[in-house]
Amino acid sequence: MKVLITGATGFIGRNLITILLEQGFEIVAVSRDPNFASEILPASVQLINWDSNTLRAALETVDVVFNLAGESISSRPWNKKKKTAITNSRLLAAQRLHQALVSIKNKPDLFIQASAIGFYGDRKIEDCSEMCQHGQGFLADVCARWESYVPQLESMINRVVTIRIGVVLGKDGGMLPELKKHSKRHMAGVLGSGDQWISWIHIYDLIYGMIYLMNNENAKGIFNMVAPVAVQQKEFVPLLKETLGAGFQLSAPAFMIRLALGEFGKELLLSGQKVSAAKMIRLGFMYKYPSASEALDNIYNPYETK
Repeated sequence: MKVLITGATGFIGRNLITILLEQGFEIVAVSRDPNFASEILPASVQLINWDSNTLRAALETVDVVFNLAGESISSRPWNKKKKTAITNSRLLAAQRLHQALVSIKNKPDLFIQASAIGFYGDRKIEDCSEMCQHGQGFLADVCARWESYVPQLESMINRVVTIRIGVVLGKDGGMLPELKKHSKRHMAGVLGSGDQWISWIHIYDLIYGMIYLMNNENAKGIFNMVAPVAVQQKEFVPLLKETLGAGFQLSAPAFMIRLALGEFGKELLLSGQKVSAAKMIRLGFMYKYPSASEALDNIYNPYETK
């Protein structure tokens, strides 16, 4: 089976490629800079750029598309230029894929479209299922616009899956490396009230969950890609401190975060969502790391994890 992946050099894309290659898949990776991608990805991966003719030719040969393209939201500041890059990187990738698919005869059987739980906005108490409406704020708007191409894809392709990805935990990407770095400087701790929910997922469960959806013909529509048990930030920070044995400062007041970091601090640090994994569980997916303590132990103490 042959798979096309955008966003292949990102944290999720690299891990997905590793596992798919181990399972015998052929991989085509779309990159803005194939020369850079060739330094990161295995030599067996076919690299192409976003040229429309090249993209159309590749899409006619693949069975599955994973659209993971998107500028990182975790770097700051969120000035006008950065917010434009975050938005355009997602919308232009979706637009180019859609335009290419319209013009070809032999279309892939499956299209998996990435999104994020930022779609739900800031939710204080409510458990968010896939049926929840999108919330307010920059990230919610970006995700809603990102997903706006899905109905057009569904009119062309047999099976379309949208994955709303939570906070990804892994040693070599996501938020943990940054938190670990700050913890060594005693510059990390509970932010604001600490009541904000973190709906997270271990990178292993995310990748195998995506592959599970790919292989399950009954999987269609939207799926929250989060662990079964969300944690509040005031619970997560002590777990991380215990795992790392590192120092954390006292909580930073919300007003200081808003003052120092503006919209970035408000949406990424002071907001949260309690997101449900029930749909994945009903489909039969078995999580290897269902709790945050198990996930952190595996990431930082892999040889001690049973």
